[in-house]
Amino acid sequence: MNRRSILSLFITCVALLSSLFAAPAYGCGCVGSPPGSCCWCANGVWVCQCPGDPGSCGTGWECIDGCCSWCNAWDTYTAIGSEGDIYIWPKPCRICEWVTFDNDITDIDHQEFGVFWGYPTYHSYPQDSLTYSWRTNPVTGRWLSQTNLATASWEAPPCIGTVQVYLDVDDVPAEATNPCPGYSDENRDDTGPVTFGDSMQVVLPSPCQAGEGHVYPHWSESIHDCVGVTNCGITSVGPVRWGDYEGHTYEAVYNNCAWEVVFHISSSIRVGICTDIFQDWDCSSPGVVTKDNYCDFVNFFRNIDPCSTGGTGTGCGPAAGGQVVSDVACVTIHEYTHYSEWRDFFYGVPDWLEANGYLDPIPIVCDDTDTTHCSTAALLFASRIEDDLGAYLGNKIADIGNDTSGEYRARLAAEPCFESVADDICLCAKNKGWSNEKPCNACPP
Repeated sequence: MNRRSILSLFITCVALLSSLFAAPAYGCGCVGSPPGSCCWCANGVWVCQCPGDPGSCGTGWECIDGCCSWCNAWDTYTAIGSEGDIYIWPKPCRICEWVTFDNDITDIDHQEFGVFWGYPTYHSYPQDSLTYSWRTNPVTGRWLSQTNLATASWEAPPCIGTVQVYLDVDDVPAEATNPCPGYSDENRDDTGPVTFGDSMQVVLPSPCQAGEGHVYPHWSESIHDCVGVTNCGITSVGPVRWGDYEGHTYEAVYNNCAWEVVFHISSSIRVGICTDIFQDWDCSSPGVVTKDNYCDFVNFFRNIDPCSTGGTGTGCGPAAGGQVVSDVACVTIHEYTHYSEWRDFFYGVPDWLEANGYLDPIPIVCDDTDTTHCSTAALLFASRIEDDLGAYLGNKIADIGNDTSGEYRARLAAEPCFESVADDICLCAKNKGWSNEKPCNACPP
């Protein structure tokens, strides 16, 4: 290497070292850093694609970092409600059942920043947080959790029917850098709240049914066989049964958010006119009523005492020649007085039950498990009715057979009939001439 070459190399190195300690320059004598990504040095001056003036890049473009760029910062990628829904379980639900409300609703936004020259197009998909508000229409049931959660718990009402379930959802835009001038993160806020809805049926638990409460009295009657009977007539009330009539039990049916009772009660009665033990007398009857004893029979039938006890009070007797004398029509009046009293009383049992509150509906209370199913409600009705009704029926049966109450009323009812029998005996005695031979003060002259 000659001396000229060595000198040229030295000068070049000094120039390079000097540039390290001077203001930087980028080609063609430009000083400093480029003012933007889309800028270059020309004749010692920085030149950019756009000077930054509004509208310098044309409609729809922005001058960003010296570049004519297009910028669409946010768009609705999956708006609230475009994906997801609410879910109800179980559906349908039973009265007072606990129900879960859930959802899979999302809100994902799209951020896009594109550059014509310089930076590449940029995308991001931030997900907003959501706010929730559950409600029902009608306002019913009971919330078991807060209603502002994504998942809520609810207790169904004690009433059947359709319930509309609603979820109001709104977004809280997530924080993100917006590189587009003139835009803000608020542009990510979806229009809201958005309401989601579904309907559900509140139903009865199986096998319960809806209906109306009622008391069904069942009546049966038959003829008494009179075997071993010493009176001229007999009336007997058979066992009074309720609840299990023809296989039924107390049944509770749903009506207007409460249970009502369907109740069966049955009774039987037997009435016998025991003609085998007495003569149904008329003037042509042989042998028993005679000239010598007719006045005794007249006095007997005229003076039947309703307050007396035993067979005499019923009009069964007296006996003559081993034969008891009476009258079928009068004995029938006596026995059917018992019959009618019991029948009318028995058919009045539903009114008595209602008037005394035994049939009052049992409201369904979700906190009381005895009231949330028809089977347990039926047991509540049974415990309410059973003992008191048994006592009420038993007292009436005893009253009908009592000499100073039911028997008194039956004898009193038949008294005019037996008076007529006495009149018939007097007329018969007159027609047969007995009254001329043996007058009777109990007969009219």
